[in-house]
Amino acid sequence: MKAFFRMYIIILALILLGCYLPDKQEQAVKTFFDNFNDLEDCGMRADDIITEGKFSNLKLYASEHRLLDDIEKTLYNLKYGSYPEIPPLPDYNEEYFDKFFLDLGSERSRELIRLFGRVKNDHNNKFKSEVYFLYSCIRELYSSDIKYSGEDSYEYIVFMPRPTIDQQYFKLKKEIERVF
Repeated sequence: MKAFFRMYIIILALILLGCYLPDKQEQAVKTFFDNFNDLEDCGMRADDIITEGKFSNLKLYASEHRLLDDIEKTLYNLKYGSYPEIPPLPDYNEEYFDKFFLDLGSERSRELIRLFGRVKNDHNNKFKSEVYFLYSCIRELYSSDIKYSGEDSYEYIVFMPRPTIDQQYFKLKKEIERVF
């Protein structure tokens, strides 16, 4: 019965993906099965909640956690200039990345991750550039290399305070939604 139910879910997902992405069906199906197989290899289902690891407080589903890992891998590749069409991120700091999602909290993190999932499925060619933009927002928020008004006696003609996490969240969300 379990096997029948799983097959039903897979067929239903393929039908939905086919209706949703008529011009990119092959890529969507490949992405679906890649993620599905990766979860199966780990002994997890897509609807299992991750309760261990650095993001355990976010209560992410396994599929969301897998996508967050994909974002992190993309940032790691950007750090070393693996994508010639996008400038490298030599100052990538994993601690900033982790802190950003943990500070955002479960609901907002999940919302951003879902948006990145849509970008990856609908506009895979823009996924890397959106991840680059994500890190730009994170860097503005946490980097001590960027000086803002009032920090360490830096004064500017125009008052420029350090952005808040809420401002960066909405900035990111607006940018990602613009892709659709």
